[in-house]
Amino acid sequence: MRRAGLTIACAALACGAATVTTTATASAATKNLVTFGDSLLANPTPADAVAAAAQNAGIPLSSTGSSGSSGSSGSSGSSGSSGSSNASTSSGSSADTVTGAHGCGQSPSNAPRQIGQIAGLEVHDYSCPGATAYSASMSETLAQEGDNALSDGALNGDTSNLVIQIGFNDAYGWLLGKAQADGLDATSSNLPAIYADEKNRWDAAVGDAIDRIKAAAPNARITLADYPTISDPATGNECIVHLALLPDNLGIPMPWLSDAETNIHDWAQSLAAERSGQNVVFADLRDATTNNGQCASGDQRLVAGLVDTTSATSYNLPVHLTDAGVTEVATLISQTF
Repeated sequence: MRRAGLTIACAALACGAATVTTTATASAATKNLVTFGDSLLANPTPADAVAAAAQNAGIPLSSTGSSGSSGSSGSSGSSGSSGSSNASTSSGSSADTVTGAHGCGQSPSNAPRQIGQIAGLEVHDYSCPGATAYSASMSETLAQEGDNALSDGALNGDTSNLVIQIGFNDAYGWLLGKAQADGLDATSSNLPAIYADEKNRWDAAVGDAIDRIKAAAPNARITLADYPTISDPATGNECIVHLALLPDNLGIPMPWLSDAETNIHDWAQSLAAERSGQNVVFADLRDATTNNGQCASGDQRLVAGLVDTTSATSYNLPVHLTDAGVTEVATLISQTF
């Protein structure tokens, strides 16, 4: 997400490039879970994302570990008994990042790993900060994440579940591109057509991913997840500053971001219903977290602000999930298995 409101969005669901494979148990015969997504699932710290990109580019960095912007990423739902396969970790702190063969920085206690623990599944996590469904990306596209999983042999007859959460980076990025090309006034007056175009592109990208997954892993249940509530559902405002002397619901209008939330909710729900015969289901994170977005009180907030000193739990990235939010997302998604 970039620039003023869009810088916030950039801090929100884009911020790196890469992928990983870890395991939820040590047993080689365990059923497995594969996850595709962006930084909301990957959940690295900013330092983790930079370190992973550097490692992927062959740039040596000292192994000192890293911590989140408001605390340690290892504080909730850490890997527990999970081992790791085809992955490396930087040493030094309890918030060590995991870096997979495809270079993506990920938290070792992110939602995919917590889902694996809840469901007792081996985890192959291909979520990448900055990933997109269909638009050009400095990170990975959904198709590239699928390519990585296929080349690793992660998608197979033992894949019982697959999670896709993707599209936020496309939604604001595509709209920004239209505004830059056509002007803000023309873009604002043509939003219905632009959103219809976005939906067609998202449907095609995710639909193709479903087909490829089913060809390689015919037994997999595929969960399409939307994003948890970020903006104020009543106003569409983003509450990006949380300091002790300020009200929690001090909001800034950013309609392109709130539209992205509602659009991806609708698209994922619709495509899951359309593909239900292929064992595709919908995880409704947005409606389940209506009262827990960025404008909620600190003890209820599951999405951190850009500047946030009042959330009850720590977080790795601004405008991303708090530690409590990661656990809630993992729990909600696992309930669809």
